[in-house]
Amino acid sequence: VFPMGAMEATRSYINSEDWENEWRKYYAPIKVGKTVIVPAWQKYDAVSDEIPVYIEPGMTFGTGNHETTSMCIELMQSLELKGKSVADVGCGSGILGAVALSLGAKSCVFNDIDPLATKATSENLKLNKFVGYEIITGDLDVGAHKFDIVLANLTADLLLRLKEMLGSLCSSGGKIIISGIINARADEIYAAFSKDFKPVTVLKRGEWQAMMFECL
Repeated sequence: VFPMGAMEATRSYINSEDWENEWRKYYAPIKVGKTVIVPAWQKYDAVSDEIPVYIEPGMTFGTGNHETTSMCIELMQSLELKGKSVADVGCGSGILGAVALSLGAKSCVFNDIDPLATKATSENLKLNKFVGYEIITGDLDVGAHKFDIVLANLTADLLLRLKEMLGSLCSSGGKIIISGIINARADEIYAAFSKDFKPVTVLKRGEWQAMMFECL
């Protein structure tokens, strides 16, 4: 039998303001091509052709740190977005659609089933003083409207479930950019989307992949 000492529990309290200021220290601007994702509380002096997009991380719906987000931004920058219409499906913080607007898209419809996500999106769009957007909470219903660019950074299962809907949103010759795909599911997703859309580009970064398809 081993002797056991007295067990003592302690409790400490952290001021909420101190905690908020503490986690903010770890966010820094993230550069992806000419796009720079800047934390809302920081000031950024853009140089050359840089385009800053300010994001309040909030409940971490999307900050640009993740490979899936940065790959979507990279794929968007390979396209001419000026004057194009965009749909950001499962928008989270709205970061992808916000980048599209910053790159010259004429309009963007943001959609998410989570009201906290669309609230964060609304705040981030106002922060950047964007115009030409609509935010839809819940099921995405835009009637017969078609988009030039459809963005969906979700999960493999959701992408498979929503594939037909994503295709119905995309105009002929338009592009669908999908991400949130782990390497283990990449072949499955690529095969499924290739049946209905023309493959354009696949990016791989770490354990994740992003893909772009053209709508026929």
